[in-house]
Amino acid sequence: MILVVDDQPELVEVICQFLICYHYKVIGVTSSEEALKVAEQNKVSCLITDIAMPGINGLELSKRFKKLFPRTKVICLSAYAEMLKEDLQEAEVDFQVPKPFIPDELLNCVEQSMEKLASA
Repeated sequence: MILVVDDQPELVEVICQFLICYHYKVIGVTSSEEALKVAEQNKVSCLITDIAMPGINGLELSKRFKKLFPRTKVICLSAYAEMLKEDLQEAEVDFQVPKPFIPDELLNCVEQSMEKLASA
């Protein structure tokens, strides 16, 4: 299952619908707190998260996921990915996609994440 987290509900909906078209099981939420609750009850293969969110930001969420669910692949979306390279490495982010994102680029990262999980 893919978990999409962004504080912009419209973007969550767009990403979820896009991935559903490619037959992925997707759940979308609008906060890191919700994401952690979902992950406690579902096996999350891939986390797609925005970085800049109120409360627990995407980098902190990524760190928590890697600690709690080490096999989960993490894709971070951010307009500031280049400026946050060191932070992204520290958070053990597997892929980063700049915002605004190109759908095929996001899909490519999801596919690579799933391939890595299948071969592990």
